[in-house]
Amino acid sequence: MNGNTVPRANPDIICQNVNYEMVLVSPKSGHYQVINQVGATIWGLIDGKRTISEIKRALVNQYDIPAEQALQDTLAFLTSLETRGLIKA
Repeated sequence: MNGNTVPRANPDIICQNVNYEMVLVSPKSGHYQVINQVGATIWGLIDGKRTISEIKRALVNQYDIPAEQALQDTLAFLTSLETRGLIKA
């Protein structure tokens, strides 16, 4: 996975907002992940069209964080989602 990768959400995933967090559940595998506000922002940007670099730029603009930190955090988060079968990269 790199900046040119276009992540795609698993279409079977169920999302639910709960107390300022979002819960992502894969009914088929039973995997789930609870994500914070930044994770929910990333989830909302995964549309099968944006690259990881584009997602990173959106985070830099929205949260005013350094680009390198945004890229590292985004890659780590997306890797976690991919491991649980919540996205395909």
